[in-house]
Amino acid sequence: MSTVNIVKPATTTVECASCHQPIADMIVQAMDKSWHQEHFVCTHCKQPITSQRFHVYDNQPYCEVDYTELFLKKCTVCGEPIKDVVVMALAKPWHKECFNCTDCSAALSQNGYHEEDGKPYCQHCFEVKFCPRCKLCEKPIVDTSVIALGDKYHPGCFRCSKCDEPVLDRTFKMIKGVQVCSNCDKH
Repeated sequence: MSTVNIVKPATTTVECASCHQPIADMIVQAMDKSWHQEHFVCTHCKQPITSQRFHVYDNQPYCEVDYTELFLKKCTVCGEPIKDVVVMALAKPWHKECFNCTDCSAALSQNGYHEEDGKPYCQHCFEVKFCPRCKLCEKPIVDTSVIALGDKYHPGCFRCSKCDEPVLDRTFKMIKGVQVCSNCDKH
């Protein structure tokens, strides 16, 4: 964002950056140049920039409206220009307040997210919706799982049916439809 200074004419001749004619009335000073008020215009709409604030893009002046429409990223959710913080996620721009979980609408910009089918999810919704479930406790398996007999278990849930110890690094046998660790099988 740049600002305009409007000053009274100098006692020496000042030339307009647009028409190269002397400026006899008020001088607009912007972008290290001097202009007639009516010649300091937006590059896009060609209307005089009347506010004290304007934008410069590619060394050209733009009014607030045109700069916003032409150059600011548009939010993936609401489609409005993003004037402050741009959250880039899933290769798309979002307003911080629009970047929310697809299912529960929890804010994600400060908490991290998981992606599934190009959509953002909070940790909880991702686990509930997409993680496999443990055969024993039926809770989502987020990390490592034990796959035995076509079912998935949390490592601590896959236990010997006799001693109730986890069967992690030991072999097991199926006896009468239940898993038994190698220690208990010997007894």
